[in-house]
Amino acid sequence: MNQSIHAPTPSRYTWGGDEFLFVEVDEAMSLAANFTVMAIAKELASRAMAGIIDICPANASLLVRFDPDRLAHTSLEALVREIERGVDRGDGEGAAIPTRIIDVPVWYDDPFTAEVEI
Repeated sequence: MNQSIHAPTPSRYTWGGDEFLFVEVDEAMSLAANFTVMAIAKELASRAMAGIIDICPANASLLVRFDPDRLAHTSLEALVREIERGVDRGDGEGAAIPTRIIDVPVWYDDPFTAEVEI
């Protein structure tokens, strides 16, 4: 597997009105970016900070909805940046993803399906 390895780019922090902080960890969707986003979201949720309404992680980004009357936007951004600095932004080597294999038996051209008109 020949995969180009590049240093992670700095995350982009943008605001959506008064209630949303959008953090784009990487423009490219990758497993490493997803691990970073999930780690940030998990740590942010564990802090249970008053004023955070919702944390919505995506593949390579994170959206945080907050109440600006209870939490200053500068405090939220500082907290997320602090959490991000503490997250390993490597390639995810050594990370474990619980998986399982499921076999689904399929019968094509069976007489029962042939009876049904499409």
